[in-house]
Amino acid sequence: MVRAIIHKWRKLGTVVNLPRSGRPTNITPRVQRRLIQEVIKEPRTTSKDLQASLASIKVSVHDSTIRKRLGKN
Repeated sequence: MVRAIIHKWRKLGTVVNLPRSGRPTNITPRVQRRLIQEVIKEPRTTSKDLQASLASIKVSVHDSTIRKRLGKN
């Protein structure tokens, strides 16, 4: 572990985690909280229902994105 930190310091000049490559998520923390609240309120809801709920607040997210984000919690 220490060896990896020293290697990172020598290579990058810092031990801070740098941003990763890839497309950033389009689900904000506010939207994430809303999804979690709705699932807590109704655990058997579908991702399509959650997608429709987000559409009512003008947030367009694919249902598979919703499933992935909820899977990380």
